[in-house]
Amino acid sequence: MLNRIVPANFREAAGQPRGILAGGAVLVVLALLANSAGLAIFIAALVVPTAVLNDLGRRDLSEVEPWWAPVSMGVAGAVAGIFITLLNILALKQFEDETDPFNQCCGVFLGRVDLDVRHPGALSFVAVGLILPIVAEILKAAGPLYLRQQPRFNNEVMDGVTLGAAAGGGYAAAAAILYFWPLVDGSTHPGGSASGWTSALIALLIVRPLIFCATTGLICAGIWHHAVRPRPDTLLIPVGSALVGAVALAIGTLVLADQPAVVELIWNVAVMVALLAACRYELTLALGQDRQRVGPERQVLPAAANRVICPTCGKPTRPGLFCANCGSPLSPPTTTPVPEPVVAAESSPHDETAPIGVPSASSPEPPPDASPDRQ
Repeated sequence: MLNRIVPANFREAAGQPRGILAGGAVLVVLALLANSAGLAIFIAALVVPTAVLNDLGRRDLSEVEPWWAPVSMGVAGAVAGIFITLLNILALKQFEDETDPFNQCCGVFLGRVDLDVRHPGALSFVAVGLILPIVAEILKAAGPLYLRQQPRFNNEVMDGVTLGAAAGGGYAAAAAILYFWPLVDGSTHPGGSASGWTSALIALLIVRPLIFCATTGLICAGIWHHAVRPRPDTLLIPVGSALVGAVALAIGTLVLADQPAVVELIWNVAVMVALLAACRYELTLALGQDRQRVGPERQVLPAAANRVICPTCGKPTRPGLFCANCGSPLSPPTTTPVPEPVVAAESSPHDETAPIGVPSASSPEPPPDASPDRQ
């Protein structure tokens, strides 16, 4: 009955990252049409983290994490996001320009999109630009590190990547909801310009979720990878990239505080691109390490008659939903087993047989005995 109402290929497409993004966009539009901006913000804050976790789950070579693990890490990240966001507000409140009566720090409570920090000093750079981003990353990684005590969550590098991304996604969602709290609370006069709101929406609902998922995912990937392969580069490269990206984002935000919001959006996009490049590199290493740790019985490919060809990397892999080489999903047409080539055996005159009582055509009859005795 379900196949008649919703085709199987449509359900499969809806369960992929692109389908989640498209479905989330539809839900956001419906919430806006229902004149519920707060619900639209709440849904939009969860769309990108959900799509990221779905994509990571599809790339995992072995088991998929139980549903409660990423959910609990998202909740832990959200608690960290609320704490760090409020702490940021209290710190930035000390650096607002109090001589201008129209400058009201901070947008979370007073409905202003941009924070009116016109001339951040050295103390604000140290507190908001250096200390708080590092503290935020430590708090986000605390939940995944706690779950790592269980053996089921420490046998693969992708376990750390997935749990870290879940914590980063929860952090981003909580920070976005707090930032747009006037809309969530139903305020009809939030203030700010259309350009400012558009830039803030794109940055906090799309760009920053990717940034926070990337930073915490990189840190946890480095810790998990270093545990199974204790080398300095397995820890320093991902953790260093994440911390540099987090600090650069915070300091850049302070430097660009007196610029239009679109300028800050451009800086967010630049940091996101750099972190996604680091994530791509680290994800390749993580999949390679996990592939080496797979047991010998799973490393051996089945017979040629049971292999399938991955449409992405073109390599043979085991039949299933995802490629064991690159982690890409296997489309239904490619799951048809590749037939084993049949090699025709060369015929030999000695191998041919004939029915009983019938002389073989390849062995001529012996000539009749013409001896006088037989005659």
